[in-house]
Amino acid sequence: MNDILNDISTLKKVTRIIESQVPYSMAVSTVLVQLRKLISDKEEQVVAFEKTAPTHIQELCETIKGGK
Repeated sequence: MNDILNDISTLKKVTRIIESQVPYSMAVSTVLVQLRKLISDKEEQVVAFEKTAPTHIQELCETIKGGK
């Protein structure tokens, strides 16, 4: 799971760099769409994993995220 969280972080950093430093073009737009899709897919994996965890672990995850 830690690998997935690290992937999300890295993909978000790359997305921010591209958005701020690469001139807009259709190619850049396509790359950004694909990066956002990868991020979304990985975030869905995290949510699915968290739902399978025991209740006390789910509560801890919410606390860490600032939800409770």
